[in-house]
This record gives sequence, structure tokens and C-alpha cells, in this order.
Amino acid sequence: MQAEACSYLAGAAAKTGLDIMTYTGYTYEELLAGADSENHWFDLLSNTNILVDGPYDEALRTLDEPFRGSKNQRAIDVKASLARGEVTLFEFS
Repeated sequence: MQAEACSYLAGAAAKTGLDIMTYTGYTYEELLAGADSENHWFDLLSNTNILVDGPYDEALRTLDEPFRGSKNQRAIDVKASLARGEVTLFEFS
């Protein structure tokens, strides 16, 4: 809902060399399908390193998944996903 403002912030932070982690209740596929120049989703994604996607689901709550609140959420390596044309999960070490 705030992709425009967040895309500007992410772009500025990325220019300084920082990694960007973005959280959204939408799935990566939904974001790509709806991304256009007017809604700034693609701008935000292109400056994001890790995307945690999907809505929080209390029934799937977990404390075992790093940076995720429920098991349905994915941590996506956005740069790799955009380059490959398919979702690539981020592996936390």
C-alpha cells in the first residue's frame, strides 16, 4: 500500500550499499502480476534483496522460521528470482 514511498527509500538505501528486506502480505507472484510504472511495485522489488511475502496466518504461526511469523510466508531472494524468472528462496545462514 506504500510501494511508492518505500521504493524511493529502498533506492536511496541501496545506493549506499545497504541490503533491503521488504515485507508484504501479497505474494511475489501477485506483486509481479500487478507491477507497473504507476504503482511502483517493480521499483521496490528491483531494490529489494530479500522479500518476505504472503499474509501472516495465525493458524500457521511459527517461531522456527527466521524473519517470518507464519509457515506460509516465504523469504525470497529477489535479485536471483528476477534474473532466473522463477522464485528462488533465500537461505539464511
